[in-house]
Amino acid sequence: MQNDLDLKKILEIYKKTLINDVVPFWMKFAIDNENGAIFNCLADDGSVESTNKYLWSQGRALWTFSALYNRIKNKEEWLNVACSIKDFLLTYGRDDEGAWVYELNQYGEVVTGAQSVYIDAFVILGMVEFARATGDKTCIELALNSYNRVKPLLDNHKTLKTEPNLIPEGLEHHGPKMIYALVSYELGLFLKNKNILEDSLVFANKIIDEHYDKKERLLREFISHDREIRDYDAQNTVVPGHVAETTWFLMNIYRHWGMEKKIKLVTNILRRHLEFGWDEKYGGILLAKHIKGGQPKWYNPDAKVWWVFTESMYALLLAYESTNQDWCLDWYWKVHDYAFDKFPNKEHGDWHQNLDRKGNQIPVVLGLKVKDPFHLPRCLILGIECIERMLKKNN
Repeated sequence: MQNDLDLKKILEIYKKTLINDVVPFWMKFAIDNENGAIFNCLADDGSVESTNKYLWSQGRALWTFSALYNRIKNKEEWLNVACSIKDFLLTYGRDDEGAWVYELNQYGEVVTGAQSVYIDAFVILGMVEFARATGDKTCIELALNSYNRVKPLLDNHKTLKTEPNLIPEGLEHHGPKMIYALVSYELGLFLKNKNILEDSLVFANKIIDEHYDKKERLLREFISHDREIRDYDAQNTVVPGHVAETTWFLMNIYRHWGMEKKIKLVTNILRRHLEFGWDEKYGGILLAKHIKGGQPKWYNPDAKVWWVFTESMYALLLAYESTNQDWCLDWYWKVHDYAFDKFPNKEHGDWHQNLDRKGNQIPVVLGLKVKDPFHLPRCLILGIECIERMLKKNN
């Protein structure tokens, strides 16, 4: 089958990229062998630009090195890195109220205290994946405690702390809902906890019911508390990469609950946003667009950013697995060809993170100046799993 040949080709590229280009970069440049955890402020040549450690990145790196061990190969060196990150987090990472702090120095001293529920989310995901590798009960207890602490906070976006992606006054943000849809799904799945799994369905439905504009067939990044659509730039802002990431979260959740109509809706949402976000002049997916052609309420909306492409590629693979529609692979190759042409750092490994609209390298696009092993390796790890499932099913 032609599609099997496509899948085998992608699988070969993913394995080569992950094992030869991505993991060696992080193993060579990022590991803090003296103090534990990883350095997460790296230049593209691997040099350390700051030794401060953002827990945003530490939680994500914990997931990645645990997932490498769980899903790719049981290599002790990968698990040792995960253990080092876990120990650093458990020793220094929480404040007296149980919230995960924002930033530590290399020795574990607090630089910036707790100010973002995204940190809690990434640490929970990391702890769950580490527990899958080791059965560590302390990690899963901390993950559950963190989830129970944050969940009530998510109801009030007026007071929700979401550094570095602040919520404009009077609005609610799609971001916290989408990340906690994934968190509750992964945590509930690991614990076999039906109530937490039902939370993931609640978050998923809130995204569709509250943020998805049926008339425009677009998902608004920000909505008003009263759900009225007003002609504000923020409410007319669409972030296609966020939507792509959300769609694969929701595909997994709706697959778990056997909700085929919702899966079809979600895959159609993915397709619509790729069409909407594609830059017909220079190629690639724009970071943000305005529904009515104005200025999006998003920093550097014309940028081409690596995570947008990795999330879109994995979402398209999962959509193809879920629906077997040829458009998924057609779009996959369109996104893949741009990404693998523009982003790989052929000299040092890993990928460049941020490009301008024309595809030239630029400094960091968002406010958190980190480089961490997450979006790219996650796409490759989960993509390898997804393709191997499809090939096994076809044989």
